[in-house]
Amino acid sequence: MLSVEIIISYLNYDGKEYGCIWSRDITARKQLEIALKKAHQLLECRFEERTAQLKEVNEQLCREIAERQRAEVELKKQVALSHRCVVELQQVSEPLLTETESPSASQSLFPNCPQLSEVFNFIESNYQQPIGLGDVAKAVGYSPAYLTDLVRRLTGQTVYRWIAERRMTAACSLLQETDQTIDQIAKSVGYRYAVCFFRQFRQSFGMTPQVWRNAQRESEAID
Repeated sequence: MLSVEIIISYLNYDGKEYGCIWSRDITARKQLEIALKKAHQLLECRFEERTAQLKEVNEQLCREIAERQRAEVELKKQVALSHRCVVELQQVSEPLLTETESPSASQSLFPNCPQLSEVFNFIESNYQQPIGLGDVAKAVGYSPAYLTDLVRRLTGQTVYRWIAERRMTAACSLLQETDQTIDQIAKSVGYRYAVCFFRQFRQSFGMTPQVWRNAQRESEAID
């Protein structure tokens, strides 16, 4: 049996009505309908899969944004904490001064230890130069090993650590009070290479010098 579609219709042409009969094979149309139906089902499946993927991506983005916001809040807290620590350290360790005396960075940073006064005086006078343990030991007449043991025993810290702390204190002042570049500040506080300054600053404050400077200025602007 042939699959034939017969269509009867009327046409209006030039004021006259004509009866028309069309016939055509509808086998191909049925096959097309089946193919279209399968294609529609496939598209629906793909649409659902794609929707699920997009939903997952959107949720991931939301999580990342929330995590970044939390990290920014934590960073600001660390900046504020580091600033308070520097201020408190200077206030707590600052010795009593007479009216004619003015406080110096060495007095506010280094402990009052007569046995090590030469050591700290040398660091204070030379921290802006690329000095190390050997330079300090030579200046005070001790061997590096003996000086290391003596300073650690009396202060709980190494000579290198005291040099680094003095440099970091000076660096913080320059970052806050001047517009010098990071490279300029690094050289001003005794580092030959800026990368060494970056590493020490990050170790001391948990962030880069530029981030610390920006955070301090934002805090001052808010205050």
